Amino acid sequence: MKRFYCLSFVVVLGMMAFLNTGCMTAGYVAVQLIDAAEKRMAVNPESLEYSEITAEEFAKKNQNEIFLDNVKGYKITGVFVDSLNAGNVSFGIDKNQSLKLDYLNNGWKYILENNSDFKNQFYKNVFDFYRCRNSEEDFYCTVYIYSEKKVPVIYKIEDCPDVERIRHEYEEKMKIEREKEKAEIEAKLKAYEEANKYNPSDFYYIAEKFKPAEYQEISFFKGVYNGKNMKIGPTLWGYGYDTYDYVSDVIFVSQNGINITFRTADNSITHTLQISDSAGLKSGEKVKLYYRINSPIDFTVKAIKKM
Repeated sequence: MKRFYCLSFVVVLGMMAFLNTGCMTAGYVAVQLIDAAEKRMAVNPESLEYSEITAEEFAKKNQNEIFLDNVKGYKITGVFVDSLNAGNVSFGIDKNQSLKLDYLNNGWKYILENNSDFKNQFYKNVFDFYRCRNSEEDFYCTVYIYSEKKVPVIYKIEDCPDVERIRHEYEEKMKIEREKEKAEIEAKLKAYEEANKYNPSDFYYIAEKFKPAEYQEISFFKGVYNGKNMKIGPTLWGYGYDTYDYVSDVIFVSQNGINITFRTADNSITHTLQISDSAGLKSGEKVKLYYRINSPIDFTVKAIKKM
């Protein structure tokens, strides 16, 4: 009887071992079959059939039901592309974004995660296109898109504008504009230098750094009036008085030290200014007076020209 029990126990153990081995083998085979099936389901974008459709037609489709399997894709023509901040783009049918291509925008997000080189170059082209273009022309292209496990994937983008040509034309235009601007600045500087040339023998008195072109022609009466009514306010250097540089025809009255007095021809106004040297003028002599007004009480002579 004991021998029978022992034999039965051995048989049971053998059967359990066989069953365990069989289950493990079956499980391994099942995993291999699943992996093989997934590999067979993996999408090769080059082998897909791409149905051609316009961007407007594609936008009107139910975006959630576009791809029900992995056996085909879409070739979408006339896709409008706009540049956004942070190196991103947006797909639509026109610049008014009346219909957005959300499925393409989702596909673009996939590219951002999986092909940064393509993303960076394409964005640069779109950005440069809008930065360099000479007209209101917009960026249109053709987009190939398919589904990878219901995830939209942009395969490639074609028929883009000739951005290299646009960049070249823009650089040439900027070069011409820079040269033109440089020539204009040089012409202005030359004209300024010519305007500030003078013959010292034509003057009774000249202060240092005198530049006659910087003085505004004005009547002496109006010049004095403006100076006496100066107001304190914000200036290029902070808060205070602006300076006025005027030139007026006047009649010399007298000089007492650093104080020199002039009047208008009709005697409507007489005013005293400061000067750093003797002018050597005769009373009643008519001259052209160049003066700077720094404040209501600070009138300084910069030059006195013979007339």
